Amino acid sequence: MDTATLRRLGIEGLTDLLALRPDVTAEPAPRSLQELSARLDNPRSVVRALHQVDLPTLQVCEALAALGDQPSVKDLAHLMGVRSRDEDLQRCLAVLRSYALVTEDTGGNQPRLVADHGATVGTLRLVAAARMAWDPPLGLGPPLADLLPDRTVDALGKMLLALNIPRPRLKAEIVDALLAALGDPERVRSIVGHGDDEIQAILAETAETGQAISKFDYPAVRAKNNVSPLDWAVARGLLFVSMWDNTELVMPSEVMLALRDGGFTAPFEPRRPEVEHWPVEPALVAQDSLAAAGRFLRLVTEILDQAGRKPIPSLKSGRLNVQERRRVAKTVEATAAEVNAVVRLALSAELLAVTDKALSPTEAYDDWRLLDPADQLANLLSTWWTLPAPASPDKVTHPDLDISPLRRNILRVAAATGEAVNGERAVTAGFWAAPACWPDDLTSDDGWATWQEAVLLGVIGAEAVSPAGLALLAEDQDGLRKAFDGVGETEHTVRLQTDLTAVVSGTPSAQLRALLDLVADRETRGTASTWRFSPASVRRALDSGYPLEDLLGDLEAAASGSLPQPLGYLIRDVGRTHGGIRAVEVACCLRSEDAALLTEIVADRRLRALGLWTLAPTVVASPRPLAETLDALRTAGFAPVAESADGVPMLERVVHHRADPAGKRRTATVSRTTDPAELARLLLASSDHDAALTPPSNTTNLLRPQARRLSDSDLRILADAIDEQRPVSIDYVTQNGGHSRRVIEQIELDGAVLHAYCRLREDDRAFTLSRILSVEPVTD
Repeated sequence: MDTATLRRLGIEGLTDLLALRPDVTAEPAPRSLQELSARLDNPRSVVRALHQVDLPTLQVCEALAALGDQPSVKDLAHLMGVRSRDEDLQRCLAVLRSYALVTEDTGGNQPRLVADHGATVGTLRLVAAARMAWDPPLGLGPPLADLLPDRTVDALGKMLLALNIPRPRLKAEIVDALLAALGDPERVRSIVGHGDDEIQAILAETAETGQAISKFDYPAVRAKNNVSPLDWAVARGLLFVSMWDNTELVMPSEVMLALRDGGFTAPFEPRRPEVEHWPVEPALVAQDSLAAAGRFLRLVTEILDQAGRKPIPSLKSGRLNVQERRRVAKTVEATAAEVNAVVRLALSAELLAVTDKALSPTEAYDDWRLLDPADQLANLLSTWWTLPAPASPDKVTHPDLDISPLRRNILRVAAATGEAVNGERAVTAGFWAAPACWPDDLTSDDGWATWQEAVLLGVIGAEAVSPAGLALLAEDQDGLRKAFDGVGETEHTVRLQTDLTAVVSGTPSAQLRALLDLVADRETRGTASTWRFSPASVRRALDSGYPLEDLLGDLEAAASGSLPQPLGYLIRDVGRTHGGIRAVEVACCLRSEDAALLTEIVADRRLRALGLWTLAPTVVASPRPLAETLDALRTAGFAPVAESADGVPMLERVVHHRADPAGKRRTATVSRTTDPAELARLLLASSDHDAALTPPSNTTNLLRPQARRLSDSDLRILADAIDEQRPVSIDYVTQNGGHSRRVIEQIELDGAVLHAYCRLREDDRAFTLSRILSVEPVTD
């Protein structure tokens, strides 16, 4: 995009453009229109822009890529099968212009970027990076404008001679003459008609399939006139040797279109798919949303509490294998997909982290547990809203792929009706609204998974967008929290009953849940949760080191009434027998002042596997480890206590595992975007000459001799990342010659090498400056 075109936009037009393309305003902000132009034409920025346009606009863009250099609007309309002034076509062109992906030459002196009143009628130029977004566009071959300039003057002259066209003197004129001849469908069909049946069949098949032709598939020489059918076509510009493989021949897109009987039209779907919808009561939507959100919150806390007591084995990526996922799902009464969604969302919110091939909660989880349920849910949904991929699918998508626009579009489509909708139709319409952000390796099942996640989190209730979903769309954090007020306040009291059960109506506090999980066994989950006390569960609490009187006192303090008499009897009865047996690890020994009790243990048939033997009337030895011996005794109904060699009881305290979040190393300052209006004013007030006179920083001067592949704009971005400790994304050539895209941070310059933390490898790495191809700020 040239600077003159950008300058003619004025402050209002340039502000609108910068608002649509915020990535080009990231710090360090461009200092001139020339630098802005380079950022707008950056392939990755162009791809981001394409991610924001709807299906028909993307289809028009692909058709422009197939038509080659500067096609007319008439040519485009003919390929799309509509009139030049078709309002849908004109709307799509206006969108492409607004994103600076297309400029229009209306026949005047200057190209036009932003549409005036009226239709586009001139010739069009698609930015180079957008033309490369399809390989190949519409399944066609490369355009003549890409093939002819690379040929020698002599080769081009021979084509003119074969086509019986007078040869001009200059190469540019020769190219123009060939473009005019081979760009005329009637003339192309006439040229092919002069060939024999064999070459016509070859060309017709190639035009239909779009496949390249291998030279080895046809005889090199034909006896009749000593010319192979392929050579005859190459001599007339109907086929060209591929730029990537000299053993293959490709057909120009203009020739393909001409040979498709003139009936081929590019796909064009200007109408959004209809979404079936029906009335629903707002109260029902809110009620269904709150029920789903409350259940999801329970799953999060129970799974993470479980991981805190004993880390959950996982892969390095944090995913659970099938068996482990099923085990956790059975424990918390959920589906495997729900467990997967909880784990991946908790990892993204840094409530959970991977350490030593296992999942453990982070310290941030402890702080999160202290929040009210509405704040907890608002935190989780804010994280889900920005996830680059569905949380529930098992497969790992490319880290650079981001379907969050698809998630937003699905909800926008559903919310636009104001009613309940068919979820599958909403997903289809969401894809139509932003198809480029739907990665090739994602299927319709993954799109449906996004809808199901919204249901799971209470963003969708009764098939309609809930108040929480509307708050997400409006980016209203306060409204998001208020949407979950109905989930209820945290409960700090429990109703203890005479049947040895404990009931909490609502969401128990972290302290209350921890107490009940320790001293009782969970029976039911949901709106109300139930625990049951038993001798085994009480012993578990005493085994963890909970003093008997403290346990009774804490239960009385948490009870909404008095402590039921049966529960008090149970706890005191277990407490009287608890510790009556003391175990010492010789490997190991049991001792007791009650010799009859030890005699009973040694004679107990359930304990024969321990191989116990009596050392003395009050001492029994076991060849099994201490932990195994204690477990066996407790399973058999006895109540032993571990003891050190000096007779001090060894309390088996509950260990709460905590891990550092994966993102803890990300201490770099994230690049922010600049206000579009302010930046537009500054850019229009400056000149490229002024920017050229601005002295480069010392870091830029140090980088320049080593990073010769980088442009001035790239050098300034990289120097800023080093000086301001911001993360940047780099395209890097690896030692084996492959290309890799990395996000690096905490960058230190050491001569010709950068030392930085690489997010892809999750480790410190060294990067040779001469291997860096491009640099881009990171704003997320």
